[in-house]
Amino acid sequence: MIRPTLALFLAALSCELANAGELRLPSLFSDGAVLQQRATVAVWGWAEPGDEVSVSASWSEDGGATVVSADANGRWTADVTTPTAGGPHRLEITCGDETATVDDVLVGEVWLCSGQSNMEWTLDKTIEATRRDADLPPATLALERQRIRFFDVPRTAALSPQPDVDALWWNAHGEDTLRCSAVAYFFAARLQDDLDVPVGLVVSAWGGTTAQAWMSRDIVSGFPDHAAAIERAVQADNGEPPSQRVPASLYNGMIEPLAPYGIRGVIWYQGESNRIRAQEYRTLFPALIVNWRERWGNDALPFHCVQLAPFDYGEGDAGDLTALVREAQQHASDSLPHVGLALTADVGNPGDIHPLNKWAVGDRLARLALVDPYGVEGIVSRGPAFRRAVPSGRELRIEFDHVHGGLALRGESLDHFEVAGADGAFVPARARIAEDGESVVLTSLDIDAPTRARYLWNDAAEATLMSVSGLPAAPFRTR
Repeated sequence: MIRPTLALFLAALSCELANAGELRLPSLFSDGAVLQQRATVAVWGWAEPGDEVSVSASWSEDGGATVVSADANGRWTADVTTPTAGGPHRLEITCGDETATVDDVLVGEVWLCSGQSNMEWTLDKTIEATRRDADLPPATLALERQRIRFFDVPRTAALSPQPDVDALWWNAHGEDTLRCSAVAYFFAARLQDDLDVPVGLVVSAWGGTTAQAWMSRDIVSGFPDHAAAIERAVQADNGEPPSQRVPASLYNGMIEPLAPYGIRGVIWYQGESNRIRAQEYRTLFPALIVNWRERWGNDALPFHCVQLAPFDYGEGDAGDLTALVREAQQHASDSLPHVGLALTADVGNPGDIHPLNKWAVGDRLARLALVDPYGVEGIVSRGPAFRRAVPSGRELRIEFDHVHGGLALRGESLDHFEVAGADGAFVPARARIAEDGESVVLTSLDIDAPTRARYLWNDAAEATLMSVSGLPAAPFRTR
């Protein structure tokens, strides 16, 4: 932990909030903060309306300060240019005879990590299973890294945008690391291994929550059902926090207070709670991405998400809602720039909605980030992806992109492929990797001329097709 105790910090924050005229900073700008390197970052806070506020940074060679004025509501924002990765540094903010300092500041790479329970799931729940994976590097297992820090946003639902959150920056070092999101930590560890920089993780996640709860009211109100749900919540408001399932409630309480803190990008693990309206997710999820990009003022903000893992929801072979959500996630990746998709069909657990292999998930998200935005060469970040289906008599050949050295079998047989003919009725297919090593040939005794195919089109289906590089083929259906 960076400060002595959470209780002392919250007591001080409560005192500051009670004295609206005093110089104060949001909790993101507290000791141990990580700022985005080589960027112009916003530093903000509150003072008396009209007061001049001076912001200076210890890395400034000329010792100059940025001077701004608080607006009519007392809010002030200063744009500060950060250096290359390093530290520790100090920020000093002065207003009249008041001075606030932020010590032990590192400059590096900052990512917002959000979603529902699989992003929220902490290292203490997964570390023993992770340590049983002999392929992990010792440094990852030791939990002794010095330059990964995380800011854990508390669960907060609100009907209106909130100005701040009650949180601290923590060092991902020793036992304190166990309270960090496992996916976020392993993501940061891989980034640090490849980039050799401090990494800051702003973790804002809540289990069992829907995408619409994480969207701003003005955007989510474009979906009539969600607009009506907000109005019902407003009418029923009794001063208590609303349900976390109310549209916009988590955006108000857990995202709006963070903006526009300087971040390099977003990693996102969510979708299970939107299965019952899977078709809607096809438009809802891209709207969320655009919403956050607009709030951060960056329409190219990298947004890398996790495709839902296999899980048996008890719907049998006919269960395809998860497949539809996966397809919606793929649609967002295909239709929006700088949106990556980390596949998990080989590292899930059909019997547990919280699979323990969070290392692979964090590592795959990091691979996506190392390619975009960091441009690191030689990183394989995508598994085989459907390119086209070529009918040939009783056979249907499936060609793939991103094969990376060839296709490989996972397990004993290529399962979970299906084909259909003119009537559109799908049946299980026999599948084999073709002689070229880069395509799959499908046949069925029940269909003379297959024209359509699908793969992993079931909630609990696990990957059987991989690339030689070790990433699973993406689920797909042909049209």
